[in-house]
Amino acid sequence: MGNVIGQGKRFILVDDNNDPVAIDTTTGALSVSMADDTSRGIGSALLTYAQFDAHASSATIITDATNGINTDAITNCLEIIIQADYENTGYVMVGSQHVAADTNGIRLYAGDTLVLNIASTSTVYTIGSTSSQKVNVSILRQ
Repeated sequence: MGNVIGQGKRFILVDDNNDPVAIDTTTGALSVSMADDTSRGIGSALLTYAQFDAHASSATIITDATNGINTDAITNCLEIIIQADYENTGYVMVGSQHVAADTNGIRLYAGDTLVLNIASTSTVYTIGSTSSQKVNVSILRQ
């Protein structure tokens, strides 16, 4: 089980046959469902959101209505998964409200994914290197 997603955590992502999902470095596309570990009383939900453009001129919180997932802050996150779309030609920076187009954050190029083990979406911001840089966000919450 080399690249199993969630191995060693309180959850494991599984496919339709309940086999653990491994990272597919060829396509990056996964079709998954959550398997709760009811024997330990653990249940979680994977929330996915419509793709959005990272604003190119200023850092924008990921919950923004236009350049974000268009929701109130989610405060019961286990993980926030942020991916730069595979068709991006530039990059997306992820960080705090001080993130800039080339500094103060983590740079994600096309297809790169960042998993944040934080409880709230209220402190996560993005900015694109140029316009039309797409961002995909999923949240694993309690």
